[in-house]
Amino acid sequence: MKLNSKSWHVGLNDFIYGRGHSLDNHNLCPYFWGTILAIAICIPTVIYRMLENVLSDGIKTTLRKYGVGLAQLVIGIVISIITGAVSVLVYVGITVVAINIIMYNTNIVDNIFSRLDNRKKKDPKPSKPYRESKPSMTITMIKGWKNKHCPMVEWE
Repeated sequence: MKLNSKSWHVGLNDFIYGRGHSLDNHNLCPYFWGTILAIAICIPTVIYRMLENVLSDGIKTTLRKYGVGLAQLVIGIVISIITGAVSVLVYVGITVVAINIIMYNTNIVDNIFSRLDNRKKKDPKPSKPYRESKPSMTITMIKGWKNKHCPMVEWE
């Protein structure tokens, strides 16, 4: 598989693991999983590096010693806040939709069916010509798992 050395994932891996890390990898499996891990830890790494430049040596030592637990705590808090917000939005959305259906039942259904009928009467768009696309890293990894091998990486 050919990968561009100026891709976003190369920059992310170099930021997380150090300069030149990406171009040293010639096997897609460890590079792919390293990229997934880099995506997962990029926000705590940015926060840690920002704090590292500001804080004193004693606090830096404490963060290095307990940084993983702190990162897990922060990630857990963020995930629970996001989950709660999504749950509230879904609940409010379902409630609003239910109230609208109860109060304006005939208007909503009539509008939906009239719009669907209008869409069917329009002329279909002409199909676009076939264009062969470049395979993505994820698709190549899935094909590699299916064939039980890890593809090699060629850097452009």
